Amino acid sequence: MSSYKIPRISEVSAADEARERKYHLYIGESGRTWLVANTQDAGDHIYVTAHADPNIVGDGFGGGTLPLKLVDGRTFNLKGGWHSNPNGLLQDTGVDVMKNHITFVVLAKSLDMREQVLSDVVYKDDKP
Repeated sequence: MSSYKIPRISEVSAADEARERKYHLYIGESGRTWLVANTQDAGDHIYVTAHADPNIVGDGFGGGTLPLKLVDGRTFNLKGGWHSNPNGLLQDTGVDVMKNHITFVVLAKSLDMREQVLSDVVYKDDKP
């Protein structure tokens, strides 16, 4: 019988995590600005302005401004923008990052929530 202990990770601010990457910038048919991380898992790191005019502040990230670095060296100030998804990006821009995700699968028959241990593991990826 094999088991897998779920590793504990510290909490990370979504805004701080967003600032760590560099982004490609796209303008959608809606006029909204899309930012897509220049990473292998780009499908997990997509942000979009709340309005076609990027200077109008939206309610995303509590209305805060996130300075996001672009791959060309510029900075785009996302003002109250939102974290989004590959489907929305594809529909508005035609940019397809639907398969750009990193996953890690552990399939088990039981879980001890208190100890964060999966037991009777049937399958486990070697790495993400």
